[in-house]
This record gives sequence, structure tokens and C-alpha cells, in this order.
Amino acid sequence: MSCPDSGPTWFTISPPSVHINGSSYLTLYAPVQLVYFFTAVLVTIPNTYALRLAVLPASVYFLYQAGIHLDMSNGDPLQEVNNCGLLTLVTIIFMRVITWTFHSKHFLRTSKYKHANERTISQIMFDGADLCFNFRGIGWDWSDRQAVIDHPSHKAQRELSASARRQRFIHGNSVWYFASSALFEIALYIHLNNRLAELDERSLSFLFLRALNSLLYPIMTYSNLSGTYNLYALIGVCICRQDTEQWPPFYNKPWLSTSLTEFWGKRWHQAFRYTFSNVGGKPLSLLFGRAGFVLGTFFASGVFHDMGFWGMRRGRGLCCFTTPYFVLNGVGCVVEAAFRRLTGKKVCGLPGRVWAWSWLVGCGLVTMSPFCTHELLRPFEDAVITQPFYLTYVLVMKSARLCSLTT
Repeated sequence: MSCPDSGPTWFTISPPSVHINGSSYLTLYAPVQLVYFFTAVLVTIPNTYALRLAVLPASVYFLYQAGIHLDMSNGDPLQEVNNCGLLTLVTIIFMRVITWTFHSKHFLRTSKYKHANERTISQIMFDGADLCFNFRGIGWDWSDRQAVIDHPSHKAQRELSASARRQRFIHGNSVWYFASSALFEIALYIHLNNRLAELDERSLSFLFLRALNSLLYPIMTYSNLSGTYNLYALIGVCICRQDTEQWPPFYNKPWLSTSLTEFWGKRWHQAFRYTFSNVGGKPLSLLFGRAGFVLGTFFASGVFHDMGFWGMRRGRGLCCFTTPYFVLNGVGCVVEAAFRRLTGKKVCGLPGRVWAWSWLVGCGLVTMSPFCTHELLRPFEDAVITQPFYLTYVLVMKSARLCSLTT
């Protein structure tokens, strides 16, 4: 699907031509992994601030080269959604490297050590590896406690014995994995069978489907990420023998939110909160205080999402953005804070729920065209091949076909 003829495109570059193979992996992809890991190791070692600054230019160079030249679709337009994943990865690595580089001290893995100098070389390497995959700071001194969702059911598990806690964890994550997968497949089915392009833009059906698609994106994001996290949690606890405390809940029932602040700050996933607040929130807070911190954090989130969608369209240019949507949600959170200062009351209850969901859906309708909504949902279309119910359906159909051929 191409950009609407009437709309301008932005940030068009020469189409990436380096397909992923052994050679391009070693020259473009592996250097990104190495500088990411090396910076992660450095930030766990005391007195490495100057060295981190020295490594930063090389990190930026390798990230730029990978983001501009690598083509994960190998020239197949139907597979260009793979480039969304590439640019998403490059962007979050860039943001984390910036955060680590300008951190004045060092990070300490408090779940294992009291002092950084206690570690052996192998332990330093393992700490660096953990940091590369640990986005919420679980077990580290930089953990933002609000970023680790800790609802009552998780607290109750701590009072159980280790074996009982493990059994409940496995049961709960298994149930949520299949429930999330079912929700994702239902939402994807609705999306694929209700195309906006097939309707008259002036009809009520079109307006209804626009609102529905604005809801489908967070539903599919929630169910896809939740199911994936549950699966990884099961692998971590059952196969890697990790403690259940290392896998706190990823979401906290976002549908129960009674304000925008509650939705974004406590119930939606907080995986990138620390990174976005450091890259976007802290710089703007120097100019505009608390409001600048909130808006800067949402702005960084918008840039992160837009870079992923730009990855699919580097050769054609970007013609829609999610950044305005996220910034407007930041504005909504600032308005809620102002309301609390003026009235002494928090936004909550039924009025708060109506306000929050009206703002969430309304901002999507205002800031994103039907084309943009389609672009947002497109990366999910290929994710169905990893879903258990779809795979079961395919397996049953193929088995039935084989049986019919042999009889």
C-alpha cells in the first residue's frame, strides 16, 4: 500500500540494498551487537565514563550504517515488515547506548552483589549480557520501581513456598499465553475481514471501522506482547531455572484504567519507560519542568515507534506519524495533573474511565488517517504464523488433506 497521492513524504533515502547474509551480518549487524554489549559491560564498571564517551561515536556510526543500508526483506516487498523490526531494534539500542553513555556513575546488579568490584571477569560479562536484555532494571539499582508492575496477585505469591509459587506461576503464564494468543488472532481476523479501503469514507460504517481499528492496534499490541512475554517467562523459569521474581507481570489489566496517567504510568507495559524518560523526558524537564518531562518522554516514545514504520518505507518516505498521538497523550496527562492541582482531586471513577478512553481513541482518529491505521496494523499480519491456534489449524488442515490423498 503506497502513500496517498495528496500527502507529502518525509525522510526518503535510497532504498536499502544490502540483504542479510553471512557477509553483511559480519560487517553491519555484528558490530551493532558488539558495541551494544561493550557499552553495557562498561556501564557496570566504576570510573568508565570517559571510556564510554570515547566509544559513543563508533556506536553511532555502526548503528547508522545498519539502519540505512540493511534490508531484512531481501528485496521482497511482502517481507518489508521485517525492516520495521530492524529499525525498532536499532532505535532502542541507540537510545539505551545514549542513556548508558551519559550516566555519570555505574550500574550495580544489587540482586547479586553489594559492590561492583566483587565480580570476576566472567561475572562482569554475564552482567553486561543481562543488562542488554533487561529493560525494566529488575535486579539492578537503576530499576524504576514504578516500571515493575506489582499487582496484588503477584504480591500474594511471595507468601507461598517456592514450589507452590513456581506451580502457580507456570499455570498463570500458560493460561495468559493462550488467552493472549486467542485475543490476538480474533483481533487480527476482524482487521483482515473489515478493510477500510472497501467502504465509502462518508458512511457511518466507515467511521465505525475507523474507531474499531484505532482500538484494534492497542488490543493487538497488548495481546502480542503479553503472549510473547508469557512464553519467554515460561522458558526462563522452566528451562533456564530462573526465579519467578525475575518475571513480574508485563501488563496490569490496562482496560481497568480510570485515567490517562493510570493507563500509561501503571497499567500499560513499562518496558521502555526508563529509556524514554532519560532520552526525552530529562532534557525537556530542564526547560519546562515536570510538564516537559512528561511530554519529552511521550515524544521519545513516538519517535521510537515512527522509526520502526520508517524502516518499512525508507525508499519511499514516511507519510504518517505516531509521534503526534503520543505527544497528545502526554498533553492529556499534563491536563490531569493540572486538574488535580486546581481541584485537589484525581481523575478517577467512571468519569475518568470515559475521559481516558475517549482521549485514547479520539487522539488516534484525529492524528492518524485510515492509511496510517493500516500501516500500524500491517506488521501484525505476519505474526499470525507464530500463534498456537493458527498453527494448530494449519496442522489439522494439512493432516486432513494428507488423509484425503491417501484414501
